[in-house]
Amino acid sequence: MFIAIAGSLLAGLGVGPILGAGQVVMGAWWPFILAAAFIAGAASWFCMVKWRVAALSLWTLIGSMLSVFILCGMAAQTPPRLVFHTSNPPAAGPREPLGLHTGLDLFWGSSQTLSALDTLFKVDRLDVLSPSSLQFKQRLLLAQPRLLAPEELVALDDWVRGGGRAVILADPLLVWPSDLPLGDRRRPPVTSLLDPLLTRWGLVLEPAQPALVERRFVEGNRLLLTEGASHFTTRHSDFARCQQVGDGFMVTCRVGEGKVRLIADADLLDERLWQSSEGERLMSDTMALLDRWLRRPLSPATEWPNAINWVRNEADVKAGLRWALLVALLWAFAGAAILAQWRGRLKPFEGR
Repeated sequence: MFIAIAGSLLAGLGVGPILGAGQVVMGAWWPFILAAAFIAGAASWFCMVKWRVAALSLWTLIGSMLSVFILCGMAAQTPPRLVFHTSNPPAAGPREPLGLHTGLDLFWGSSQTLSALDTLFKVDRLDVLSPSSLQFKQRLLLAQPRLLAPEELVALDDWVRGGGRAVILADPLLVWPSDLPLGDRRRPPVTSLLDPLLTRWGLVLEPAQPALVERRFVEGNRLLLTEGASHFTTRHSDFARCQQVGDGFMVTCRVGEGKVRLIADADLLDERLWQSSEGERLMSDTMALLDRWLRRPLSPATEWPNAINWVRNEADVKAGLRWALLVALLWAFAGAAILAQWRGRLKPFEGR
């Protein structure tokens, strides 16, 4: 019984998404839980007692479910959901126009990030920021732009002040992959070039730490994968009211009638940091969070149906596995004791 339960735990851990993508999806264990119950029942078939086959299978099934629940709960530090898939979450609203201005390599080749954005919004590429290009836009994604001319900065500030909603990604140490040689003007800017705008709004983008991939939990249990990220500090400004979110990795600002969320990283748009290489599993909540922040920049991104539970860290997975195996062992001993007691009581009737 213990071998069957432990086997289901390890099989789901190795084949499921918990190690590869960091997703805690209890539904990934169901085939192995059922297989464990079948194996335990088949092993007891040799005893030729029908009631023992059913009892052992049921006890193993319950023990496997309990062990998996403990493993998933400790790995995610939250009660697991009984879901079977990890598809993209639904859009937070209708597919509305979105202006996109970026120095990142999104419009060359096949970008999964651009495709994902285009399923959420009607993406309009803005090569130049001007009153005319921004006139009919309500939402803007500004992601690590090239050096903006003074008139472009003025147009952007005026547009936000008039009621625009924007998400701005400013990265002090971009690690975006590019095949272009260093010095090529088409390469994405290595550092943010938005200092004049940030200064006007009372923000300072601090230097980045070493360019390591980090798991950042925001808005509660929502996960972002970042690389070379930093944080903002706020100062007094007569033109904007900004406040840090958490440790300053993000800030939200009211600029006149407009609303802006600024994030101190742009590598989070790299599809390798939000989608597996096979494209079958999500690695983070990046696109769903952007969807919600672009619609409501100042509001936290609330939970959505079947939101993924994520592994908090490797230590939690190891602790969860240890406790799950311990519970499985105790459950197997308890089951064996109960079945032995039942066998003694029912033995006079088994030959009839």
